[in-house]
Amino acid sequence: MCERETLTFDALIRLRFQPHAKQGCFACAIEPCSLRRLFARHPGRIELGAAPLFDARLFRHSARSLCFSGCFARGVALAARQDAAGAKKEADAIAALEASGDFTLLKASGVPALEVMKLARAVIEARIAQATGDTATAVKQFEAAAAMQDELPYTEPPYWYYPVRQSLAAALLQAGRHDEAEEQFRRALRRAPNNGWSYFGLGELYRARGRADDAKQMDAQLAKTWIGDRALLQLSRL
Repeated sequence: MCERETLTFDALIRLRFQPHAKQGCFACAIEPCSLRRLFARHPGRIELGAAPLFDARLFRHSARSLCFSGCFARGVALAARQDAAGAKKEADAIAALEASGDFTLLKASGVPALEVMKLARAVIEARIAQATGDTATAVKQFEAAAAMQDELPYTEPPYWYYPVRQSLAAALLQAGRHDEAEEQFRRALRRAPNNGWSYFGLGELYRARGRADDAKQMDAQLAKTWIGDRALLQLSRL
């Protein structure tokens, strides 16, 4: 049994990649939402090494994934707040992890950790470009991220949490490339059927093209699938 350690949720979320740490990490190993569920059962703290949670050594390895998950979450949030420099630092932190992490065990296990990190970094860089009005770079980076997602092996739940092609479609729409945007929204829906975000995007596309009847159809599909706050539906968030 490993020594007992107590960690708060906030402390775990603040964990950052340490350059001297040679273990690789993987986004989906243990996400913040999973940690919140753990802390809901064990309020305030998790004692590593205390049964029946899990072996502390495994938790430490999983907790390192928060370095990557945290960088991605912060990068996207900072880009949305127009803090391009801050978002770029988070993308650079992921790049440093890619360069320094040891992914041998994960690769041998068939886990595409390095590929997922590259995908995440491309999404952050696309969000930065999108937020600063550089639609050409946003499209380029989202195209790269979508291609990477297409190459990820199939698993449930998937290795990446949403269809990147919906973001690519939104960037194409913002760039006025309507035909391409429609194709990418359709491809996103094939990957994630009944996706309200993509229905919203298609509705916006059809309105921009003056196709009122098609826009109404997308609004009807959205009404069937979306139960959240409609104010969240913005092209920059797709």
